[in-house]
Amino acid sequence: MVWDTFLALKNPSLPLGRLSLALAILIDSVRQAFWLIQEKKQKCLSLTRHVLSCSSTNVKTPQRLSGKYISFALAIPGARPFTNEINIAIAKGLRSSRLISVSGSLKDEIQHWLFLESWTGYLPWCRELHHQVKLCSDASSFAWSCTLGPNAHDAMIHDYWPADQRGLHINVKETLAFVNALEALPFRSCWVDVLTDSQVLIRSWQSQDAKSHAKSHALSNALKKLFWVVTKTNIHLNLCHISSPLNPADSTSGQVIPVCLVAGSGEILGASMFTLQI
Repeated sequence: MVWDTFLALKNPSLPLGRLSLALAILIDSVRQAFWLIQEKKQKCLSLTRHVLSCSSTNVKTPQRLSGKYISFALAIPGARPFTNEINIAIAKGLRSSRLISVSGSLKDEIQHWLFLESWTGYLPWCRELHHQVKLCSDASSFAWSCTLGPNAHDAMIHDYWPADQRGLHINVKETLAFVNALEALPFRSCWVDVLTDSQVLIRSWQSQDAKSHAKSHALSNALKKLFWVVTKTNIHLNLCHISSPLNPADSTSGQVIPVCLVAGSGEILGASMFTLQI
């Protein structure tokens, strides 16, 4: 249906404006964006407030809630990552046939969706991407590292883990290392090929969830941070696997080296190997 609708928008005989793409989404061909239908948004908020007002709920209500959030995915690209806790709770409820407790990380995730009460904006469609950057990242028990490209040994950035992150699982650190790299480097509106030896990071990002690591709420939160950075910088992310011996960031993540690559102006110091393919 998406393809058919875009074909219709290219027909000059059709008036420009809004067309209904799905039950909860409108296409705005003038602003070039997807919009939420207000009636559907209000019904979703009503169900959200109802669940938050309860100490527990049956499994059918979170299923309805998750379905409504996912239906907003075109207008709100972060819908999938921000339903992880709900889906974990649903799976546990189905196995135990007990009421689901609305507390802890589950309640926090549902409360996040209250942003719809005041959000009146929209996310424009991404423009065609013309730039490509290759990035390698890695993490160790005490530090993280990033290099620009497999051969860019003189274009590196490193830092130590803060005290509150040193005890995190290595899978979480691998994800946060990449988040830190994207926040430190001046990437905007480009295609970023990421080479990482973390299969968990690749699988979790591609599926936009952490189901296989349901016990790690920290991994789910790290993926959400990665999503926000990608959305803010308008980056198209492509994660690829590289074995640890071939990953140049693997050796540097274990070295005691301070951050000295990124200048206050946002320019990269000493990045002679930094290449931007056009």
